Amino acid sequence: MERKNERRDFLRKSLLFSGVATLTGTWLSSCNKIAYNDLRVIDERCTGCGDCYDVCYYSAINLPKKSSYTILKTECIECGDCVTVCEDDAIHVSLSNYSINTITCTDCGICKNNCEDDAITVSSVIHRIPIEKCTLCGDCEPKCPQNAIRIPKINIRLEEEACVGCGECISACQNRGHDVITFEKETYTVRNKCANRSCNHECVSACDYDAITKVNGSAAVIDPEKCVKCGKCIQPCPHEAINPAKVHIDEDNCVDCGACYMVCDWDAIEREQLTEGEPTIDMSLCNNCGDCVPVCPDGVIERKEPENYLPASIDQDKCTQCGECLIVCPHESIIKEKPANYKEPLINAEKCTSCGKCFDECVKWNAIERELYTASIVDHLCVNCTKCKQVCSYDAIETY
Repeated sequence: MERKNERRDFLRKSLLFSGVATLTGTWLSSCNKIAYNDLRVIDERCTGCGDCYDVCYYSAINLPKKSSYTILKTECIECGDCVTVCEDDAIHVSLSNYSINTITCTDCGICKNNCEDDAITVSSVIHRIPIEKCTLCGDCEPKCPQNAIRIPKINIRLEEEACVGCGECISACQNRGHDVITFEKETYTVRNKCANRSCNHECVSACDYDAITKVNGSAAVIDPEKCVKCGKCIQPCPHEAINPAKVHIDEDNCVDCGACYMVCDWDAIEREQLTEGEPTIDMSLCNNCGDCVPVCPDGVIERKEPENYLPASIDQDKCTQCGECLIVCPHESIIKEKPANYKEPLINAEKCTSCGKCFDECVKWNAIERELYTASIVDHLCVNCTKCKQVCSYDAIETY
């Protein structure tokens, strides 16, 4: 950096100072001790603004160049706080309006709780689990960030004697993404005990799909192409001659989701409840984030809105564009609307005095990057006038 004074001026004043010191040497030697303190720069406080450099008449401040500041556009939320603290009008930020996408908003209220300006209104909604619809799969329980959901633990077992092999449980299991229920016997057949001549062919009458054919003098025949394994033919047969399909549950790999239990019309799936209680959401813990709703595979978790429900909104008169809601919204429902004359955030290097106030103000978002150069004091040139200490706004120069 250029100096204000010439080196020869300093040498001339230094020689004059030395001469005076020589003439008064006898008087000075009479002092037992001279009170003398050096100056030094505290690096942790120095911002590299150069104020001390500018006032030092004796070239005793060393500063390679002033610190420079730039705005990281990827980190900046354009809150404008840096503009407020900049006394040199060196920063430009276009303030945007914020609104809420009511389609994706779950009314969780996280944005409202983090808004220091009380600019956000969110209606209180309630989430509940209908006991009669819940399969007790427990998928929602680990997804709740508030640990507000309690689902009893269950154990699924197959009652083979009651099973008609309809296969509904297999479809339900596969729809959940599992494959632990399979056919052990896939088709309906007729046992030898069928008394074709001595019965009234009740099985034929019970079949709605024309899948059973009676043959005089021999057992009935079931067409596997037409049979849907509905099980209606089993009970009417007085001779217990219908041999239904059978399924098997791999209990070692079953996750006990309960989907098969809910679709079985024959009470062939038993659901043993291992822990007491009912599926519940503790509203004292629930923050209505809604995360449980989409993870429920059966879509049974209900969202109850109050009678005076209003969609979440932001009061533009109160909003200070701090951007906190944009950051904390877990559903990305906050919309940032840029003005028509929008310009990217910028620090004017010609106006910037490297005071560092914007950098200190933006500690929360770390959106201002600083190329820091700190000053140092050249001891043998410093005459301890303390002018540098007086002009330092950051109390970065101390005596020792």
